[in-house]
Amino acid sequence: NIMEFEYPFAEKMNPLLEKEIRDSGDVQNRETLCKCDMTDFVMRTPAFNSFKKYVIECVSKNCPHHTMWDGSWEISNIWGLIYKKGEYAIEHDHYPAIYSFVYYVNCPPGSSPLKFYGHSVKPKNGTLTVFPSNLKHWVPKHKINNDRVVISGNLNVSTDFIRKYFSNPCH
Repeated sequence: NIMEFEYPFAEKMNPLLEKEIRDSGDVQNRETLCKCDMTDFVMRTPAFNSFKKYVIECVSKNCPHHTMWDGSWEISNIWGLIYKKGEYAIEHDHYPAIYSFVYYVNCPPGSSPLKFYGHSVKPKNGTLTVFPSNLKHWVPKHKINNDRVVISGNLNVSTDFIRKYFSNPCH
């Protein structure tokens, strides 16, 4: 189930998110499956922290999951990516996370899509795409001169919630 949401604060927040991504610089040195500039895997900047709340709200209210997990979601990691012309992401998944997401910060017309088998998501600034983490996906080579700037991440049930829930012998 691939879901899309429109971030209501995109106009205000996208320039701040992009600045934080660019200020971070490339710290992964293309050693991941994404052959582009990538930030640290756990961005903790002000704009990212604000955005994380929105992602958790979308998953909590809209994604199919066991009701016992309500209120227990956390973003286990979140990072920024900048694809320049010719850059791409190799096919991969984000298992064992439960949900993954891509948010389009600054993707000019002609930016590479997010591809799944049998489905393609055309980037649109301000759109959040959420999907089960075990879905294989990739980004074809970026063919335009303007950068494709996105945020990706993963959600899981919080370890505090799991510890508390499974320490109760009634479950």
